[in-house]
Amino acid sequence: MTGETTLKEVIARLSKAIEGLENAVAAKLEHERDYSEAEAEVQRMNADRPRLAQEPDDS
Repeated sequence: MTGETTLKEVIARLSKAIEGLENAVAAKLEHERDYSEAEAEVQRMNADRPRLAQEPDDS
């Protein structure tokens, strides 16, 4: 079968491609979760700013 791709080879290539896609999606979701957590922390800090500005300076 010179020059032809067998069904087994095609399935193996497809499986590798799907695995790569799954890994890319997992990495993207983890990156988005990390970004979301950082964004939430910034929002908490910004919400705290007015309260901290109102407190007397004890130092």
